Amino acid sequence: MPVPDLVSDTRMTSPQVLSLKPVVLTDPARGDDLQVRVSAPASGTGLPVIVFAHGFGAAMDSCDPLVDFWVAHGFVVVQPTFLDSATLGLAPTDPRYPLIWVSRVDDLERVNCSGLRRSTAVFPTVPCEPTGS
Repeated sequence: MPVPDLVSDTRMTSPQVLSLKPVVLTDPARGDDLQVRVSAPASGTGLPVIVFAHGFGAAMDSCDPLVDFWVAHGFVVVQPTFLDSATLGLAPTDPRYPLIWVSRVDDLERVNCSGLRRSTAVFPTVPCEPTGS
């Protein structure tokens, strides 16, 4: 069986992947700003969006190879850093800790077009229509 030439085979070339971090979404009720990473192809319009809710303890930098794969195949990927991320160091004694799973749902609701509009200046591929807000 012949081995594909991954260097010169044009089917294997990937578009340029751009990434912006942190995009900071402020919410005083959360107690800490929600930091997200937005990754997108350098070109394209109306691209589908994946909000990647990583595993417990991870952060917006988790799973880079997987995110790069999705972006190379035409997706915009948003990676929030949840309160249970080890990078934030939230202690079990913190009053938010018992309901940490609820904060994850709230964070996913915060990651929407209104929260990500500021990234459209860098990533015209993010499919959020600007508004007056």
